[in-house]
Amino acid sequence: MTLYGIDRDPEAIKRATSRLSPFENVNIIYGNHSDLEMIAQEEKIPGLDGIIGDWGISRELLENPDRGFAHKFEGPLDMRYSPDDPTTAADLLNTLPQDDLAAIIKKYGEERFAKPIAREIVKNRPLTKSSELSSIVHKVCPGKYEIKSLSRVYMALRVFLNEELDAIDNAMAAALKLLRVGGVLICLSYDSTEDKKVKRFFSHWSKKCHCPPEFPVCVCYTKPKLLVLTPKVITPGEAEIGENPYARSAKLRAAKKM
Repeated sequence: MTLYGIDRDPEAIKRATSRLSPFENVNIIYGNHSDLEMIAQEEKIPGLDGIIGDWGISRELLENPDRGFAHKFEGPLDMRYSPDDPTTAADLLNTLPQDDLAAIIKKYGEERFAKPIAREIVKNRPLTKSSELSSIVHKVCPGKYEIKSLSRVYMALRVFLNEELDAIDNAMAAALKLLRVGGVLICLSYDSTEDKKVKRFFSHWSKKCHCPPEFPVCVCYTKPKLLVLTPKVITPGEAEIGENPYARSAKLRAAKKM
């Protein structure tokens, strides 16, 4: 049996390669899980017994000021998982029209003050450092909303820049093809948008019928492709959160291929 690992961050590749070096049959691949099906073809993988999709950002990235993912640290507005990607968060902030910026912050961050934040961003261009973006959010958002708004703005830019939601869709679709019968897909999400995607995917492929609701009887004769193993989402307990505060928002769902 072989373990394959995929990550977009070259530093994560180095860490995983080092930690797993004592073990045989481990293959760590620098790539995007959005390209899971293509990677499986390139690696000549005929099928998989299990897939774990961890959709979250690593603690190491969040705590590295040079990567610009967190508002808590001063650093460049980069936010790229892969340094090979050409566009940074600063590029988005300094070039996109105001309405586009507001739409991104609203859609991907669910931020109520998206429009005034976008307006201030455009007024204060160019932005290059995290402190400059954070000061704008601090100016626009009332005190009790500031910290949550900061987190939402940074998350929205990160998710949009790295096309994270499309990557989840592509990875789950590929997983359904690549898993052997009886194989298990486990998905770890860290915000409501990600978790809703996983929940909808599992619900769709575990249905016995895909006919329109107005049809009196089933005529599609669909056979479910997934059996949901987690009727209720699994969340971390107090002990795990105490050991790793970043786990507090984690949600785990699992399904088995029929």
